[in-house]
Amino acid sequence: MKRYFEVIAGFPPEVVAVAVLWTAAKVVGVPRPLEDFLRCSRAEERRVRRVAWRLKEEMRLGRRPSIDDYVGTLGARVDLPASIVKAAVELLE
Repeated sequence: MKRYFEVIAGFPPEVVAVAVLWTAAKVVGVPRPLEDFLRCSRAEERRVRRVAWRLKEEMRLGRRPSIDDYVGTLGARVDLPASIVKAAVELLE
């Protein structure tokens, strides 16, 4: 938890509140336009985006899976035997 405080240090509470709410809405699968939050706030869009980006980086949201993870997931979706998925991963190495 402490690491998040370091990420947002120096930003006004209103900017942090908007950024956290906007990010949380995306995380739980109910994304809302930033403008919806800004209408109810005095926070500047540029600063909110900066804080939201820092939070996202810290939480590693939107991190792309490794190619190994992607091959495994795709193999499972198309019901490939584990031996084929393992061979595919080994080819990548």
